[in-house]
Amino acid sequence: MRNLTDVTGEHKPESLTWTEEQQKAFMKHCLRSNVVLVRAVLTQCDSKGNERPVYFISQKLMVTQQDWATTEKKAYIIVWALSK
Repeated sequence: MRNLTDVTGEHKPESLTWTEEQQKAFMKHCLRSNVVLVRAVLTQCDSKGNERPVYFISQKLMVTQQDWATTEKKAYIIVWALSK
């Protein structure tokens, strides 16, 4: 997890370049975790047409929600994110 804390710690950089090494660390963390998170990202295109994140939100699913079918989870994520 050291690679992830480098970009999310107290002295995080002004901009972030997501590397393959960080992606592998993130995936390894996700596979080891029993926690199911719901995430949403609001983005906006800059003057050059590049999509930039503006706002991030996440929520841990309750145990009963974790048992939902994938389509139910996706629908919940959409409704939840739009309500925020």
